[in-house]
Amino acid sequence: MTKVLVFLWAFIAVVPASATVETGPISVQIESKISSPLYDFGAGSQVKLSFADRVGETDALFLGQMMEQDGTVTDDLFLDLQKTRVYLVDTDHVHFDAPVGRMQTILKPMNQWGGSCAAYAITHFWKQLYRVGFHVNPAFTETCDTEEGRTHLLEETIDRYYLDARVTMNSIMNSYGKRFGFRCHRTTFQTGAEASDFVFREASAANPVLIEFDIGPNMVTSTYEVVDYEKPETIDSRLWVPRQVGSRNSGGHAIVVVAGFKAMGRKKAVVLDSDWDEPRIWDIEKYISAKTAMKTMGFYTCE
Repeated sequence: MTKVLVFLWAFIAVVPASATVETGPISVQIESKISSPLYDFGAGSQVKLSFADRVGETDALFLGQMMEQDGTVTDDLFLDLQKTRVYLVDTDHVHFDAPVGRMQTILKPMNQWGGSCAAYAITHFWKQLYRVGFHVNPAFTETCDTEEGRTHLLEETIDRYYLDARVTMNSIMNSYGKRFGFRCHRTTFQTGAEASDFVFREASAANPVLIEFDIGPNMVTSTYEVVDYEKPETIDSRLWVPRQVGSRNSGGHAIVVVAGFKAMGRKKAVVLDSDWDEPRIWDIEKYISAKTAMKTMGFYTCE
């Protein structure tokens, strides 16, 4: 990833919704659960949504429960399969028909300032790892569970990554891994199929994957609209994705994949991208494919 020379500025746009956004309580009927040792109700669990002001039921997938940096729960995420619309719904407006137990946590991303996506991706990775339930040693807990610790982590990462030319993302991830009690790995792949399979497998087990890549000249528009259920507006649907072979290199970017699920038979992912302060949905097989410039990509995981 090009450091310092290329900056990705935050792209945040709020545009009028294409249709009236529903408000009022949502009842959730659980059809099937996806679980792991870390949670009882995970991304990809099948549900039916009933809206207070709408007749009938909507087939949907639960995608996770969004949590602020300090651990405060804010919204539940649901994917309307017919409309390919992701609802961010205030947890107080969601009523399940049965106890769900521990929900899979999705960290609410911080919106970056300036060209600092790599530093934000690194800090998002570690805080997501903590919030989903990986608690290893006291240093990790103190860093992620206190305001001072979280602030210092971001400041340290910015200072090391952008001000020391000898430092790479790999060296930072390894040093934090040693500090927090993890072993970290940087993996590369020859083909998009291998990479997309790896990302989906790790994310489906709630293991976050930090991905660094070069971008092309243009953003893509996601087919998945993200909507804040309580507000009459929709959210910018553009994404930075890995550039394709032959396209112009327009700089570097980094994101964190935090959950994997299947919709309409295709592999999807919930992604934290610091260009926005809400999660985004990636079509993994579309954005990491045979056309992708794989030599520019690095995939980071820790265990």
